[in-house]
Amino acid sequence: EIDVLFARFQKGVALIKGDPSLFRGKLYMSVKDVNPNDQKGVVDEFTAKFQKLLDVNKDRNFLVDMYSGKLQINCSPPLGTKNYFQSLMGGQNSIKSLCGVETAGFRSGKTFLYSIRLVLEKIAILGWTPLDCAT
Repeated sequence: EIDVLFARFQKGVALIKGDPSLFRGKLYMSVKDVNPNDQKGVVDEFTAKFQKLLDVNKDRNFLVDMYSGKLQINCSPPLGTKNYFQSLMGGQNSIKSLCGVETAGFRSGKTFLYSIRLVLEKIAILGWTPLDCAT
């Protein structure tokens, strides 16, 4: 199931390549409903799968093309537990750490909205040309 997800990401690289304003941040993956005793194993499994992806696609892979190779994996304990809410705070802190970083986002909400609409429109019409060809 994870391999299929990564393959879909890999196919999507062609859609956004050429637009330096998209996906310049970090890929933040949150795996839900993980018991605290299993968190290390889950992170190790995801790390191994990403390493395999990088080994197979050395020249072009979505993690490098879309996220500059930056990855953070978070395991969320089962919903409603105290640890679950603490893991949400960890995600919030990751987002806050990107705020105010000039290279990590868009200059305004309007610019972001325009870009995300363009991406969604291209997906809806199956327009697989790079975004720099859309204007």
